[in-house]
Amino acid sequence: MGGQRFIPVGDTFAEVDVSTWNRVIDAARPIDTELLEPFASASSAMKYQRFRTFLGSSEGAPPWKAVASGYNLRRDFEDVLLRRVQGTLSELSLPEPASRLPSS
Repeated sequence: MGGQRFIPVGDTFAEVDVSTWNRVIDAARPIDTELLEPFASASSAMKYQRFRTFLGSSEGAPPWKAVASGYNLRRDFEDVLLRRVQGTLSELSLPEPASRLPSS
């Protein structure tokens, strides 16, 4: 059991062996799903401080809780990029048409 990692998948957890985990962390940054939750309710002063901290954090781990809380700034290209990505993904998920062979 010491050589396993557990990651949340839906309402359960999946085991990931150390070898797979090590290959993944070379190319990606697994994150704790708790970081994807917005900040808890807070005073206006605390919200302001969190936003200022978000603006000042440009290096290291992305500030996921700040993004989930809506602190990220919307950029002009995001809507166009989102449509392109969704269109490409939908094309990739379509099944290939079955080839019709002439009947003998």
